[in-house]
Amino acid sequence: MATILIKRYPNRKLYDTEAKRYITLESISELIREGNDVEVRDHETGEDLTGITLSQIIFESEKKNSGYLPSALLANLIRAGGDTFDYMRRSVQASMGAVRTLESEIDSRIEGLVKRGELAEDEARKLREELSRDRMPAILDYNAIDTRIEAGLHRLNIPSRADVIRLQSQLQTLTAALDGLLQTDEADEPAEPADLDDLTAGDQDASA
Repeated sequence: MATILIKRYPNRKLYDTEAKRYITLESISELIREGNDVEVRDHETGEDLTGITLSQIIFESEKKNSGYLPSALLANLIRAGGDTFDYMRRSVQASMGAVRTLESEIDSRIEGLVKRGELAEDEARKLREELSRDRMPAILDYNAIDTRIEAGLHRLNIPSRADVIRLQSQLQTLTAALDGLLQTDEADEPAEPADLDDLTAGDQDASA
């Protein structure tokens, strides 16, 4: 994939030379999330401003979502210093790639819930919005994905598959207990009294 060249003008505006339009830091961040390589250069001097621009993107992301990037990564970027912009670029792109993979996996699992009829489309939309507010974990953990989805469902008061299974189990246990009580009651019922005529006839036979 070719590197997208972004030119930075004296008025601090950024210009995407491939799309032929001005672009924001957020849009550059989106390009990187999509897997593109980005290079930012000063329009007049040709100076490489990629590292500075990526630093600004990180700063803005941290302001909006504290903890969005792992602290260890940020510390390594500081240690790397100004002479290793390539390292910074690779680190940021790798981190954003992991986030993109995680978001894709979450979308896939939510779509699966919808297809199986376990979640309505409107509920799926609300769940995606709810999960988007959470911080992304630093590593791709599939168990953590399930936990986040279930937590999001609970916050929206939507029963998860585990909730439904648990409820079905409780209903089965309750049904079995009621059946047991009914059988016990039937066994403890007194025998029906004999017919009054039979009792009278029996008394007459005894007196004779």
